[in-house]
Amino acid sequence: MGGIVGLKTYLDLSKLPSLNSLAIDNILNKAADLTGEVPQTIIFAADVYNALTEEQKSLATSKN
Repeated sequence: MGGIVGLKTYLDLSKLPSLNSLAIDNILNKAADLTGEVPQTIIFAADVYNALTEEQKSLATSKN
């Protein structure tokens, strides 16, 4: 079974409060680099968002 590859769309993961750091890394690493294109948003549950590392925040920001 495949996973996320080249994600280029809005993604609402707010109903998944149990995502761990490895899952977040996978999502962010597979997201397409949209620099120069229409920005897209990934929404995480509050607890997941608050647990993001600075590296994860930086990676997410660099893709938009």
